[in-house]
Amino acid sequence: MTERDSESIYPLLTYNDRTGEYDITMPVNIRIDLTDTDYDLTAVQAPIDVHTGWTQLVATVGKYWPTRDAKPAEVWDSDTQQLISPVGNYRKPSDPLGPQLGFHLYLWPVRFEGDLVGVAGQAHTDIGTVTDHIGSRFDRAAELVSAAYAAAGWRITSTEFEYGISEGYLDFWGATGDRVIRPPKS
Repeated sequence: MTERDSESIYPLLTYNDRTGEYDITMPVNIRIDLTDTDYDLTAVQAPIDVHTGWTQLVATVGKYWPTRDAKPAEVWDSDTQQLISPVGNYRKPSDPLGPQLGFHLYLWPVRFEGDLVGVAGQAHTDIGTVTDHIGSRFDRAAELVSAAYAAAGWRITSTEFEYGISEGYLDFWGATGDRVIRPPKS
């Protein structure tokens, strides 16, 4: 975990334990801001459903994940001071015959003093095979996530998050498609 990640209320990076140590894997490029709203996780998850082409994956580590030791990316929770697994795991198919498997979205609750204040999202395109793939093309995936929320009346702001990591990661990732999403005005 980076020092900067521990100082931000929203997680900035995802981590995976693939080698016995947690490594940075992807940028957390979606922030759903619930400040001063009564929205809960169910309301946040509603725009990402089968009507928009997304499917919720219900996965048990080692049972439904592609490999026995695979597990979803985790983020640093500044409220509990620990790594947490996603509460939402969605896929949207793209080209089943090409190297692009589909679009993928993870969601994590963001809490401050125990209260839900937002949801962090990591949107990417799965590139490779089902059993051996990486997240890439973050901007295109974030664009599709934003479109689903915009269609439901949510407000979208494109921005650039400061990830606080080496240029090497940023160069490797390319455009991250950072977005802040807010509920519809009541």
